[in-house]
Amino acid sequence: MKIILLSGNPNTGKTSTLNLVYDELISLGGTILTAKSKLGGNQNDFECLLKFNSKVVAIFSMGDYKYICYEAVAKYSNCDYLVLAYSDKFKNSMSDFLEKLQHHKVVKKSI
Repeated sequence: MKIILLSGNPNTGKTSTLNLVYDELISLGGTILTAKSKLGGNQNDFECLLKFNSKVVAIFSMGDYKYICYEAVAKYSNCDYLVLAYSDKFKNSMSDFLEKLQHHKVVKKSI
């Protein structure tokens, strides 16, 4: 699995950006495997599975909770890609965790 991390401080638009990624993948021919489902108390956080260019892509936006991010990595380990929001408030912990994985890319989000 390849992981794309969208990092940023809380309330910088990580979830909004992942909604745009979702919309763009659908507009480019992606198909929904598992519809968006809401996560936690934030009305905007979601998770879903898409198929895009013969690859299974998971999107998980609830990145303000470190251990939930770890669970998302485990849950979607059979996917080709995981696009995961995560908060800079635990950036070092997540970086240490991901060092054990071969393929990941961090994209920094700011307001």
